[in-house]
Amino acid sequence: MPPAKVVLLACGSYNPPTNLHFRMFEVARDHLHRLGNHIVVGGVISPVHDKYGKKELVASTHRVKMLQLGLETSNWIHLSDWECNQPGWTRTLEVLRYHQNQINDAMQSSGGESNNKRARQEKNLPWLPNLGTDEVDSVNTPIQVKLLCGGDLLESFGTPGLWRDEDIKCVVGDHGIVVITRAGSDACKFIYESDMLTKYMNNITIVTEWITNDISSTKIRRAFRRGDSVKYLINEAVEQYIRSHGLYSSTAKYESVISKSDSSEIMLSALNSSASIPKMIITEPDHAEPEQRTKKPKTNRRPKKTKRPRKAAAQ
Repeated sequence: MPPAKVVLLACGSYNPPTNLHFRMFEVARDHLHRLGNHIVVGGVISPVHDKYGKKELVASTHRVKMLQLGLETSNWIHLSDWECNQPGWTRTLEVLRYHQNQINDAMQSSGGESNNKRARQEKNLPWLPNLGTDEVDSVNTPIQVKLLCGGDLLESFGTPGLWRDEDIKCVVGDHGIVVITRAGSDACKFIYESDMLTKYMNNITIVTEWITNDISSTKIRRAFRRGDSVKYLINEAVEQYIRSHGLYSSTAKYESVISKSDSSEIMLSALNSSASIPKMIITEPDHAEPEQRTKKPKTNRRPKKTKRPRKAAAQ
């Protein structure tokens, strides 16, 4: 049986993108190739929509540009801005399905139609893997889009009300996930304690990153706010872009793009991943499925008792 062809897709805020975001792709590809049962033919980064509702989230125009600058040196990881261009926030499952469908259509087009159509399609969708290479076309097998994420996103599956059960089933069962964990974490135990994840555990690939790195977008923003150096933590071109546009400085202002109707569909301060990885009471990844936010109704206070006048003493 020939190795399965895979495209790794990572969702997240990328606010800003760090070297660790890009490093995850390299670690995952090395591991899958070493196992010998997968060939990684491409990587896709999908930044979240502005209406995701994360605190200090800069406009997607900035985040897209920073990702473009950070990926200039990669010949296989590409940016997809489809999620940013949607009317509102999109569930991770829908992001996976969209990219899977586009790849399937491109594969069918490359099989029998003209090269011109393929070229036009690739121009409109620059994140598509190069379907003209021997690595992709040599074996007539489909390309599977898998979700690439950090261990914190995997554990967020167990947070009540954060993900829809049906979405977890489809993300893990239909697409599969590649989880980058750190030494000392116990992703296998978490999978064991989840009946659903155990059911689809053959579609979960655990990759341990032994070269530990504690870079996070939150810490990078804090460094900019305090005027500290971020050299060697993020791409130099990304750093220059941030400074030239005054992003994440102590004087930077962030305007909320969440309407009242949106707030009923998105839970503010959802995950900080990697995935990518915003923070709630627990440490969360950069992208997950915040379900409908519920607020505790304000209870009516009991009316104050009025003091009854004392009866006049008998004369």
